[in-house]
Amino acid sequence: MPHLLIRACLGFVAGVVATYAIVLFGTVLVWSLIGVVDRDGGGHMALAFIIAPGFAIVGGLVAGVLAARWRGRNQAKTGGTGRPVFATLAGGAVGALVGWPVAMVIGSLARLMINDIRSFELAFAVLWTPTIAWAACAIIGALLATRFFASKPVSTK
Repeated sequence: MPHLLIRACLGFVAGVVATYAIVLFGTVLVWSLIGVVDRDGGGHMALAFIIAPGFAIVGGLVAGVLAARWRGRNQAKTGGTGRPVFATLAGGAVGALVGWPVAMVIGSLARLMINDIRSFELAFAVLWTPTIAWAACAIIGALLATRFFASKPVSTK
């Protein structure tokens, strides 16, 4: 179990970094190729601080789930439990769809609290709460789907 958690965390971090870099640099490259001019830098700032991190979270979740579900050669030879990756990804997608309204409600409640907050750190934590709730719903959906659709262990007889 600890190896699974470590693999999932490393996959998440690698997925976040790779997705962020691909979205940020890929979009800037495409903008330069098609001649988009961003005179005040607002488009690049939105890309760097809003759009790319949003895609990076999704890419990290997908990479974390895939890394956790990946089976090495030794486990495949010994007949490990072949839990379907599609069920895990579908469960994560359903969890994300269900979690979106939950995150919006939490975000609305967080916006009501934001006027009374005096520290930057607390405001930052409150503003990230909807995103964390949405990601948690996606992870819970993936775990439930994996548990529900888990195949039986392969018999070695």
